[in-house]
Amino acid sequence: MARRRTRRSQQTPIDNEVIKPVVEKGMIGGKFKPLSDHDIEQIHQTTLDVLENIGMSNPLPQLKEIALKNGCTFTDQGRLLFPRSLVEDVIARAGRDFVMYGRDPKDDIDMSDQKVHLYGGGEAVTMLDLGAKKYRSSTINDVYDIARLVDYLEHVHSYSRVVVATEFSDLLKTDINTAYASVVGTTKHTALTFASGEHVKPTIEMLDMIAGGEGKFLKRPFCHGGGCTVVSPLRYGTDNCEVAVASIDFNAPVWVVIAPQSGATAPAALAGSLVQVLAETLASLLLIDLIKPGHPVIFGPWPFVTDLRTGSFSGGSGEEALMSAASAQITNHYGLASSVGAGMTDSKSPDAQA
Repeated sequence: MARRRTRRSQQTPIDNEVIKPVVEKGMIGGKFKPLSDHDIEQIHQTTLDVLENIGMSNPLPQLKEIALKNGCTFTDQGRLLFPRSLVEDVIARAGRDFVMYGRDPKDDIDMSDQKVHLYGGGEAVTMLDLGAKKYRSSTINDVYDIARLVDYLEHVHSYSRVVVATEFSDLLKTDINTAYASVVGTTKHTALTFASGEHVKPTIEMLDMIAGGEGKFLKRPFCHGGGCTVVSPLRYGTDNCEVAVASIDFNAPVWVVIAPQSGATAPAALAGSLVQVLAETLASLLLIDLIKPGHPVIFGPWPFVTDLRTGSFSGGSGEEALMSAASAQITNHYGLASSVGAGMTDSKSPDAQA
């Protein structure tokens, strides 16, 4: 009588299996398309209407001067209006299909053809001390340690600081030390942020030292800078606009992240919130492109969602995922490199949801 083969004996030995990663660097994204072609066109045209008829307040004098020479209008109410033809021309000529360099060439990131890469970022001011089981103020060592962790993680492809070095009172020291701790902690490409546009030049001088000499960094920039250039709704933020413009000097793409919150600083209706975030992100693209035509921008519409029961931000909601997917879909329609939020949670502790 033949013995039945056990389940264990029927399994292929693990050593003989070819294990394919679930997530690979540069996978093609954009498969989930919550918007129809008609939806995209309607949202795009409404976005152009907003920029042409409502516009943006508080533009930098440098931007205002250039914009007026390119057919824009500045109203008596202090709003800069962008003609739809100019907006569409800037979308068409914007820099795209670029490489973001790592300090090690193996960490280079190809930003063409809807390739997807993962990184994190933020400005938390506390860290959960797992040993003491309590929160403490974050430090420059945390910035460095998280960079080292990112350097090890296979499925995280770039680094941006997620906590603030709170021990510094001088903002220049904060920015310089944060940039240094980030770069020496990983060979992966690093996104930097600054309190002032004046901090970009000394940071580049420091990065030259790491790269091996004066001018070496700009030949293969392994960092880029940028900022949250808009104070929603529809108002340029002076300090971050100055940082974004100064970040052109990195000879690398400028990141812009725009984060209106539906039901708070944007319409509660998701379609209206999507129109606003696209208008504000396009206004940020216009800021960079009009000052340096064709310079690549990482187009960052990050529409946030409000829990209408509490008024709190809800990053882990289904609406947040839907809005992020829609933002990515429209940016792909424009043919631009994008940054969108993903994988957020509403958990307040490192539990199963987090």
